[in-house]
Amino acid sequence: MTRRLFVALEPDEVVRAGLVEAAAALRRAAGPLGRQVRWAEPAALHLTLRFLGNVAEPSLEPVARAVEAAAAAA
Repeated sequence: MTRRLFVALEPDEVVRAGLVEAAAALRRAAGPLGRQVRWAEPAALHLTLRFLGNVAEPSLEPVARAVEAAAAAA
């Protein structure tokens, strides 16, 4: 079994609110075409730093440790 993984940052509530406002403005500006866009739910907003793809279950723990170590070193 595999899991589709990515490394991402979640915005705080202030940034998330700003993103929601910006998306609403884009939707309004797009007019009828805006209805053809699949807009993300506010709770799902994030900034993907790196897409890891499909990772096998046995590799999950080492990948998590590597991401934690990289984040701690930053």
